[in-house]
Amino acid sequence: MDTTPPAGADERKLRAARRFGRIGLVITVLWLLTVPAFVVWTGLPEAAFSWPLFALYLAALGLHVWRIREHVSSLGRRASAPFMAAAAAVALAIALLGLASSWAGWIWALVSGVLLGDIVSGLRARWIVAWVAAGTAAVLGLGLLVGASVDHGVPLPLWLGPAVATFYVASMWVLDVERLWWLKAVTDLDDSRRAAAELATARERLRLADDLHDILGHALEVVAFKSELATRLLSVDGERARAEMEEV
Repeated sequence: MDTTPPAGADERKLRAARRFGRIGLVITVLWLLTVPAFVVWTGLPEAAFSWPLFALYLAALGLHVWRIREHVSSLGRRASAPFMAAAAAVALAIALLGLASSWAGWIWALVSGVLLGDIVSGLRARWIVAWVAAGTAAVLGLGLLVGASVDHGVPLPLWLGPAVATFYVASMWVLDVERLWWLKAVTDLDDSRRAAAELATARERLRLADDLHDILGHALEVVAFKSELATRLLSVDGERARAEMEEV
């Protein structure tokens, strides 16, 4: 008994999987939206930091949406060098400025982690490792310097904020890249399925062509044989020769 699901069911599953991947990308945008909400809830940063932080946040949101559009149109495409430079600058600036703004400024590193995911998506493994190592080292090292130079009046270890920010940078990019990988895997699977269907159709056409060739070849052999037979019988038995030609 054939238990293979119909083509329509496969198509519905693939559409659902692609929808799931795109929803995952939207979730990263929602993650970004939680950052200003958390900042407002815990208390706005000082005026010296609030406008630069929100300007950097809007820049990061714009870069992320731009990268999503690139992925939707061409999955697996690596980011351009200008995009990488801009995203890296915004990611580092917003993480460090966030640490300097308040005791809970590590929340801004969520944005940095998402931007890091936008940078490394589409790169080879060794370049991903290099970017992640450089990004986490920069946030941790410079964050410790920022933490040592700013007093927020909260009895917390100076290393705690930079450590949490580094954790977000080192982990958030994985979620972003994982969703993009999922979407690309589903799309590649769909392409492979379509290619397999086209190959099966081409093979069937070749088989039919071979069968037709054999049938026509046999028919032509019969025609040639009867024509030769009629030619030889023409001088011996005219009636039979005429009958053979009529069959041809």
